[in-house]
Amino acid sequence: MSKNDIENQKARSLYEKPVKTPENLLYDKYGFITEQKAKNEANNEKIDRRWREILTAYENNPILSQDCVNSSNQRLMDDSDRKERKSDQNLFSSLKDTFLKNSNKKSISSPIQGLVTQSYHNILESTEILKYLVFKGIPLELKTRIWPFLLQRRGLFLIYRERIEDKHKKHSKYYDEKNLSSSDQKSTTLNYSIKLKSKEKKSSKTNQDSNSISDICAILEQQYQILKNKPSGFEYQIHVDVQRTFRNHKFFYQEYSQKQCELFNILVAFSNHNKEVGYCQGMSSFTSLILMFFDELDTFLILKDILADLEQLFDKCLSLLQNLILLQKQQFISIIPEIFYILKNEDIDLCLFLYSWYLTLFTRFDIKLVLRIWDIFMFYGSSAILPITTGILSYFSQEIASLKGECLISFLNQIETQVLSDSQVDSIIKRIEYVIDECDLEDIAQILHFLNPKIN
Repeated sequence: MSKNDIENQKARSLYEKPVKTPENLLYDKYGFITEQKAKNEANNEKIDRRWREILTAYENNPILSQDCVNSSNQRLMDDSDRKERKSDQNLFSSLKDTFLKNSNKKSISSPIQGLVTQSYHNILESTEILKYLVFKGIPLELKTRIWPFLLQRRGLFLIYRERIEDKHKKHSKYYDEKNLSSSDQKSTTLNYSIKLKSKEKKSSKTNQDSNSISDICAILEQQYQILKNKPSGFEYQIHVDVQRTFRNHKFFYQEYSQKQCELFNILVAFSNHNKEVGYCQGMSSFTSLILMFFDELDTFLILKDILADLEQLFDKCLSLLQNLILLQKQQFISIIPEIFYILKNEDIDLCLFLYSWYLTLFTRFDIKLVLRIWDIFMFYGSSAILPITTGILSYFSQEIASLKGECLISFLNQIETQVLSDSQVDSIIKRIEYVIDECDLEDIAQILHFLNPKIN
């Protein structure tokens, strides 16, 4: 047995028994671990403010001091909830009118409720509504439902549509039938009974279809088990990358956690599934992003589908990379010529920074931007890679124009690591939307198809 075989075998053994993740972690709404110091400082500031209010009230009127204590305590307890409610209102207010206009229901208390009802597919059938939602940002709670829908629109991830629908009917957190009014319950029951009667004649055919789907799903699960348990020769390399992927996220914080083991299994299975690609450094980044929202098997199927038309970008020779750079240069000349000629005059090779952007599919940027970019990527597919890159670079045009030489190279390499505000993310997405409207994505898709002839 060679040294590489021993390393691969040892790496695989590390992921056989998942380690439980600590339960006392503090993390933000994206699941990333927050610094305890920052939390303590914020809490101390709230406490100081509360006591200042108490002292001020006592000096003015000692009798009212106890009332001030009670109100301040209540304000302190409700502060985090109020912030969450405010952010939710800001996030969904721009979407609510659109969903109300295109929903069969006359009243929807929130866009989320409209999406998780049985009619949410009808709401999203309109391309304009879907595009509006994508560029506004799909809420975190809905990505597990909308992302598969976006893939299905492009002919991907079809077999698991029924599986995902069944999951969300059983485990949905956002739609509770008990909250329906009595009239809504009656109408829902009536509509259900009518549909049930109309489908009685087709019940046998439906049962056959569901059985066939279940059989196919069972076969896929068996195939996945075989792929992940089969030696691939990439185990050690995958192990090294898994241990440095999103380690500040709650799912991957603990070494050899459940999600780390799943990530390892998915990448090993894919390397066995596609021998020509195997494993490429960077794949762990976007695979872990998908795994944040889906289970192990679904993540593998989504990964397999989205890489179908990018196979040669991740093969052993990175065959598509240089052609993608050439296409990117043409788009730069067409849409942001001033940026292109600045980089050209400074003799900067685009591969210096685009290499990382492409091979990680933009997952090393600020997570707020990453999730918005992936909404667009799921909607348009691989043809959106070029306009996404152009949009990001155009946002930083002023900084690029003001820097030269090593300073410019350093800035370009550090764009991925910049912490962005919500307004900055919105501005970048608007730039990307503008570029997408300006270019012809169908032409880009045809060129990518020509350059990557192994597309299924």
